[in-house]
Amino acid sequence: MDPRLLKELFGDRLCFQGGISIQKILPKGSPEDVRRHVQHVLKAMSPGGGYIACTSHNIQADTSIRNLEALFAAYRDFGRYE
Repeated sequence: MDPRLLKELFGDRLCFQGGISIQKILPKGSPEDVRRHVQHVLKAMSPGGGYIACTSHNIQADTSIRNLEALFAAYRDFGRYE
């Protein structure tokens, strides 16, 4: 689902949690793909508050440590409300 559209349609009434892909981006992408994906989701969902940064479900065993490190670094770098 498109996080920008969800935020636009429902962001004034709902709090969102998750949205970081555990099926494609985390297990199959590069660390830079993970970073870009997290930045995209946070940029779309954060304005005005109401977003809890996390993966869409449990992180699976096929996710590399490098991608986990990229995930948490991206949360740190982009996950602040301004």
